[in-house]
Amino acid sequence: FTTMLQSYGVTDDSIAAFRKVHKKSSYKYICAHPYSGLKYGISIRACDSIAYSNGVPSLSDERIDALTGYMLTKNIQDGNTRIRPGYLVGKVSSLSEFSSYKCGLPSDRILKSALANHSYRIIDGYLTSVDDHDIEQYIAKRLVELDSANRTYNVSSALLNKVESSIGFHLSAEQRSIVKNVLCSSGIYVISGGPGTGKTSMIRAVFEGYHAHHKTSGIVLCAQSGKAAVNLSEKTGHDGTTIHKLLRLRPGELSKAQLDKHGHIAINAGLIVIDECSLVDI
Repeated sequence: FTTMLQSYGVTDDSIAAFRKVHKKSSYKYICAHPYSGLKYGISIRACDSIAYSNGVPSLSDERIDALTGYMLTKNIQDGNTRIRPGYLVGKVSSLSEFSSYKCGLPSDRILKSALANHSYRIIDGYLTSVDDHDIEQYIAKRLVELDSANRTYNVSSALLNKVESSIGFHLSAEQRSIVKNVLCSSGIYVISGGPGTGKTSMIRAVFEGYHAHHKTSGIVLCAQSGKAAVNLSEKTGHDGTTIHKLLRLRPGELSKAQLDKHGHIAINAGLIVIDECSLVDI
């Protein structure tokens, strides 16, 4: 078993993980189900070569499902929740042509596999992950609801001057306008800009201005990783946390006890700042 997988370039870690589950039947199992190796970190090319060596037909449902599923998973990992049917067919066929089989695959079989076995559907001409599409739709709906619940506040120039004095930084006219807009509303704002454009200073200004205007409301600062949260805390002078810790989430787990009666996770804060939110996955 080990010698065979090593000949296909499989790592020792993947071999150990496979053997831990299938034990003495590992050799028979990988020969009978070559594409099962994908979930143990065995490459798609190695799995395909094992399938070829064990006589798995090139057009078998198992093979087409495995290659199609691999490309759909890779597409998701690249940050895409949908893919054009023609592009998927091209990528899967190319994967097959450069394997031991050296043959393309029928486009209708690839699309059938995506729709029937991998929870995809056609939406606006794209193959779209059903689960991810539903999540994106829900997030979009909630963002619209939150942004439409706008309440305006009066922010004076005197308050902005006090904020500048507090952070020891003179805001430009554009930065003052942005900070004022954030403080004047309870909506959702995205502050973007390249390195050195003053994003962190504006966040500090928003913190100071919000605290002065809403002394009883909490402020939450979070980031996608612990290192990013610590870094932002040091720059702003306010405690930060990770998004997962804020939401009391554990990998792959969401306790119903953490949800309110509406199915939401309630955060006791009037202002929530998410740093580098473009890096956050759904």
